[in-house]
Amino acid sequence: MSRTLRTITGACVPLAFVACTSYTPAPLEPADLLQDLRLSAPLEFSTETLGPSEATAAALQHNPELLAMRESVGIADSLLLEAGIWPDINLGWGAMDWIVGGTSDDAITGLSLGIPLFRPDERDALLADAEASRDLVRARLLDAEWRLTRRVQGQLLSLAAAQEHVALAQHAEKIAESTVTFLQRGLDAGAATRFDLEMAMLQAGKVHQRLQNTHRAMEIARLQLSALLGAHPHSTYRVPSLDTLKSSWVSKTLTAPALTDLALAQRPDVLESQAQYQKAEAALRLEMAKQWPGLELGTGISMSLPLFSGFHKRAVKTATLRRDRAATQLKTAVANVRNSAWLIHQEAVGRGQEWASFRDFVTPRLEASLRLSEQAQQLGSLSYLEVLFAQRQLNDAQRDSVDVLFAHLRAQADLVWFLGAPIIPAGTDQ
Repeated sequence: MSRTLRTITGACVPLAFVACTSYTPAPLEPADLLQDLRLSAPLEFSTETLGPSEATAAALQHNPELLAMRESVGIADSLLLEAGIWPDINLGWGAMDWIVGGTSDDAITGLSLGIPLFRPDERDALLADAEASRDLVRARLLDAEWRLTRRVQGQLLSLAAAQEHVALAQHAEKIAESTVTFLQRGLDAGAATRFDLEMAMLQAGKVHQRLQNTHRAMEIARLQLSALLGAHPHSTYRVPSLDTLKSSWVSKTLTAPALTDLALAQRPDVLESQAQYQKAEAALRLEMAKQWPGLELGTGISMSLPLFSGFHKRAVKTATLRRDRAATQLKTAVANVRNSAWLIHQEAVGRGQEWASFRDFVTPRLEASLRLSEQAQQLGSLSYLEVLFAQRQLNDAQRDSVDVLFAHLRAQADLVWFLGAPIIPAGTDQ
């Protein structure tokens, strides 16, 4: 009999350890990670000019924060697979009778085998909870991608506007420099005063300072966009002009209530709140299943009675409160969508009217005024300083026009984004 015991023991003990592996540490040092970044190949874009679709696709693929969040999806999938696994078998040996002088039969009867059983609805509740957790992680990832889309497209517009401000400042500097040269010659010939020259030089200095400021703003905008794209800080790429971007965000004319109805059906933040509520529902279902006593069958029968926990009542109460909180958060998300619809609709309409006014009235009249001033100066009716003042007014209006067009396009982009439908090129893997 002892030989039989040794045979059983020799078979079971190795079986318990055959699948075990040793832990291998994998340390990470920030300095090494930085060196890897420096040695990595620069990010290559599919086109030289990054429009909204191309920039969004690059950011969704390479943004480091999204890459980390996508790892969470794999973890959630793995946890879902674990949730359906049956509990491990419990194998034991009570040898006390044999030790105190029992027979070899006592050694055999000391062996025990137990298989824990799921409580009623427990396995289905575990699977539902793991599935709800996975859906919540995916919803959060979708929400992060959606919000990143807005940041990328807004930063793209900021860079495009900064480039136009630089171009206007460069043009203004050329005019200011030519004005100084012209007045210097006029002063030498007695056709201009020293006051005229000093005023022109002062204006040239201001224009040069503005050019430096716009250059700095453009470089900052480029660095910020590169960070969102997951690209090197000194990556080179072009962005379209604001005029080219006018057709990038085209949406139907909708009322605020219509905007609300469309947004509720597809906005990722609402979907995330729904997923959060479903997760709370699944968690409550799991806690309800744990109210039942635990049962283990094998060479005997054992039962765990949840007496001290009051048959899991406190845990059920806590899970109920969490579900109620998730319900409130979902209601809040719906209310926020309704309230935001009115604001974003009003912003889009107002910015569109402002841009139309600049485009159709302000800029054309200033350009006409400058042409008349130049003609009058040639006839001797106006001084060069008066013409210079008209040029400065036109340049100021052009800079205001860039800002107004930027605000108009940003409002249009936000309107499309509000609906939960960011610009993604066809075929982009989501």
